Amino acid sequence: MLQRKKVLALFLVVVLVVIGSLIKQTNLRSWTLKEFNSQELRWQDCYGDFQCSTFKVPVDYENIDNKTFTLSVLRHRAVDQENRLGAILVNPGGPGGSATDYAYNADLIVSKAIYERFDIVGFDPRGVNTSEPIRCLTNSEEDKYLETDVSADESKQIAEIVAISKEFAGKCAKVAGKKLGHYSTFEAAKDMEILRNLLNEKRLNYLGKSYGTYLGTLYAALYPKSVGRMVLDGAVAPSVSLLDQELAQAIGFDSALENYLVTNKKIDIEDIKKLLARSLTNPMKSKKGRVATQSLVITAIAQSLYDPESGWKELTKALDLALEKEDPTGILALADSYNNRDSSGNYYSNQTDVSAMISCLDWREDRTISEIAADREKFKRT
Repeated sequence: MLQRKKVLALFLVVVLVVIGSLIKQTNLRSWTLKEFNSQELRWQDCYGDFQCSTFKVPVDYENIDNKTFTLSVLRHRAVDQENRLGAILVNPGGPGGSATDYAYNADLIVSKAIYERFDIVGFDPRGVNTSEPIRCLTNSEEDKYLETDVSADESKQIAEIVAISKEFAGKCAKVAGKKLGHYSTFEAAKDMEILRNLLNEKRLNYLGKSYGTYLGTLYAALYPKSVGRMVLDGAVAPSVSLLDQELAQAIGFDSALENYLVTNKKIDIEDIKKLLARSLTNPMKSKKGRVATQSLVITAIAQSLYDPESGWKELTKALDLALEKEDPTGILALADSYNNRDSSGNYYSNQTDVSAMISCLDWREDRTISEIAADREKFKRT
């Protein structure tokens, strides 16, 4: 399967090189790393039992000057302050997932014992959610991007993916400007060390899930003496290529789909295949005229497989509606939930935009379009 972010990576790399060659540093008042590490977190009460603050980090750690990012941080203080054991920094993954949103659900992500005796802290990495969020696309542009089918078997389809990826990369470059090359997880790990200092924690305790494990791994590699207790759940291997990661993920989704179908008495694999085939050639339309493209159908199915309880139930309802009544309403709702799109067509998160930015910086992509297209064969099961 030819996936958008592989193609997008090629164009963002080109744009990064061009912008890098044009930037001239114009210092107004340069910070020092010591100053970044000695800021004061000015906590304010927010969202009931939580506290919010911000802190600054350098745009470029290799050339620290007056250019900064302002990052948002949220914490829930330990219930038992007298017996407090420290702070735990949390990150849900993504890339581009909001750690402040994740920390807001502190009572759901850690045990009662941990909740009572540890501060639960989340910061949004550069460009994410409330930390100078970057948005490359309008709502309608994001609709088009996410609806574009990626099972490219014909040159026309490949050309469409290439074109929309070029457009996306160009818009991101325009919005990000001189900060374009500085949204990486490597830099987020360095930002995390500044936050550890500002929290006055001798060692960093950390809970990272999915892509958040990559952030934790990089932090541990950079600052081994600052590592406290770490939980890395669903680890991303730093040395594995983007292609191999996606192959492993595809195998995982296949396995999850098989497990789902084993428990389902009404729907089988042939139903899924027929729905996917139809969504590519003659997609269903909702009563509001919205088209359930193959990409949206795949997103709906995949996101539901994460949750064997409520997710599987919602998927069955959506598939029943689509297969029996040719109504894609449920399918579209599931896809929208994953894509952070509300019923009015507004995207309430910038994760699509910033996820692409981060991925392109984290994982070098030097294959040609033809090589990427050829690699789709690796995703076909034998």
